[in-house]
Amino acid sequence: MSQAEIAEYCRQRGLYPGQLTQWRGACERANDWKGTGGGGCFAGIAKKVRCDVRGRKGRLTVLEHRKECVAIISEAVQSGARLFKACEQAGIHPGTYRRWQVNGDVCEDRRSLAERPVPRNRLSDEERRQLLAVFHLPENEDLPPSQVVPKLADQGLYLASESTCYRVLHEAGQQHHRGRARPRQKRARPAEYVATAPNRVWTWDVNYSSTCI
Repeated sequence: MSQAEIAEYCRQRGLYPGQLTQWRGACERANDWKGTGGGGCFAGIAKKVRCDVRGRKGRLTVLEHRKECVAIISEAVQSGARLFKACEQAGIHPGTYRRWQVNGDVCEDRRSLAERPVPRNRLSDEERRQLLAVFHLPENEDLPPSQVVPKLADQGLYLASESTCYRVLHEAGQQHHRGRARPRQKRARPAEYVATAPNRVWTWDVNYSSTCI
């Protein structure tokens, strides 16, 4: 690559050109290592493998990143490194490395392409429109689902569960904090005090106080 192409490549991947020079020198020194077991053949694998390939089990990876990871590990194995060591440096299991390859080709993650059955109790488009129309009625336009659903139940009418109503309103962009209502804020639990003897703890709130006798 030209100097301009190297600069573009580094900017796209958050690298400095000097790092490429250092890694190349480290790779050349590793290939000249004369020990046994190929210990220097997988030097720098962890830096070459993309971050979204390494991580927790079951993580989705795109086909391009899979091919790069498999190529890096295969190159290290051909240079004399042991497979499980190269996979350890890449952050994946050897079984994952084998599973990604089918008949010599790297296969795509088929979980995102799987056809999942539609739940039987899923609301149809007409039912969703009817549900939204109920919330648009004058007597319900100011009420949340937590009040509308019991109100309809008293009238002998059931359209959907409370959680489904919230979800349908949210998907329609109609579930927001209105008026003076503020978004819910997460607050830390107050410190808990333990009294092991009389006059050990003085606090204005006894709800978070306990006594050990």
